Amino acid sequence: MNKNKSRATLSDDKLTVEYEKEEFVTSLPNLASEMLESNKKATVPISGIRQNPQKPKDPTAIDFIRRCSTNEQAIEIIDYLENNGEISYDQALEFRTRLESEGLLSFGKHKSRGFYEREYRR
Repeated sequence: MNKNKSRATLSDDKLTVEYEKEEFVTSLPNLASEMLESNKKATVPISGIRQNPQKPKDPTAIDFIRRCSTNEQAIEIIDYLENNGEISYDQALEFRTRLESEGLLSFGKHKSRGFYEREYRR
């Protein structure tokens, strides 16, 4: 076991690790040589990385319904949104009819707890 403890420190924002140059070169020699080399090699663009540049949007009635586990919960949400004027009577009637005829999954896949945190994590 290495008796020397690493002096790498996690930054305040917890997104980066800071190293002393000597420790960085010793710990990660290949990466250090690539980064510290004076003549740059040709860069290769990386594709296929999922990026979600959009900011979270205000949830719609359907977003709230998709959080429900049962039809009863969905009816409660529809009633609440209608009573507070966030959806019209016609929209509420359309949602109730759809819920009764096609079921809860007709609104889309269930959004589980933590959906927005995972989707819009920085």
